[in-house]
Amino acid sequence: MILKRILSLLTAAALLTASFAVDAVSTETAETNPLPAAPVEFTDTAGHWAIGAIERWSELGIIIGESDGRFRPDDPVTRAEMA
Repeated sequence: MILKRILSLLTAAALLTASFAVDAVSTETAETNPLPAAPVEFTDTAGHWAIGAIERWSELGIIIGESDGRFRPDDPVTRAEMA
């Protein structure tokens, strides 16, 4: 019974310690991972309710839109696009 309690406490301590682990600091700099020089100007987002978020995410390089300059903000998202 005492052995089970000791093992339980050790397991709990190990899990607690692992939950506070610190990730390694990234060594990427602006030179190795630059942001886009200018945000993409989408032709189909004027007046859309999410224009602020679309422009901000474009500035950060999170979204790029279509190759023809469209973003298609009201189209459904496919599984492939989500992935």
